[in-house]
Amino acid sequence: MRGMMHRVFVYGTLKSGFRNHHLLKGCESFVGAATVLTYKTIENGFPVIMPDP
Repeated sequence: MRGMMHRVFVYGTLKSGFRNHHLLKGCESFVGAATVLTYKTIENGFPVIMPDP
């Protein structure tokens, strides 16, 4: 779908300076983004970020 924008949270080897960052070549970057709410990361076969009540 050409022209659609998808915002994704990037961490680990996709971050700038890490080995898989080249996969994001040509993507727009929002450096220094932050969240107002508190979130937690859980591991369930893959990482999940969800609100931390």
